[in-house]
Amino acid sequence: MKLLTIVVILTMIMAPALATSVDISNLTLDELVVLRGEINSIIDEEIFQIYAGKYIVGVDILPGRYAIKCLNTSGGKTNLLITTELVGAKNGEEIHWIYCEIGEERFVTIEEGQMLQLSHGGGTIKKVDPFWML
Repeated sequence: MKLLTIVVILTMIMAPALATSVDISNLTLDELVVLRGEINSIIDEEIFQIYAGKYIVGVDILPGRYAIKCLNTSGGKTNLLITTELVGAKNGEEIHWIYCEIGEERFVTIEEGQMLQLSHGGGTIKKVDPFWML
């Protein structure tokens, strides 16, 4: 199994030089599950840019605990507004508001069926382990 993992990773690294895509159609379901887990763990370790907008949990972003750092604001605002709410919520029910000044970091936990929204700016987002944020 480790040999398969190494082969898949090497194929992914070398693929841009050799072809425009990687053919995974011959992999078994078990091999695909392993590959998906490895890809998710690589993604989980990365810091990404996040911009103003709405992100549906389970569609646009994985559920979990995240650190969001405000790097810029817009529209004359001095802070980034981070909200989480249930998808389809009416009249502000189940909304959680977090304000974040430039350079500050805030932590948010999002679950399936929620929406993460950033208003008035953007920053970076990184998945974090929840165990130390009790």
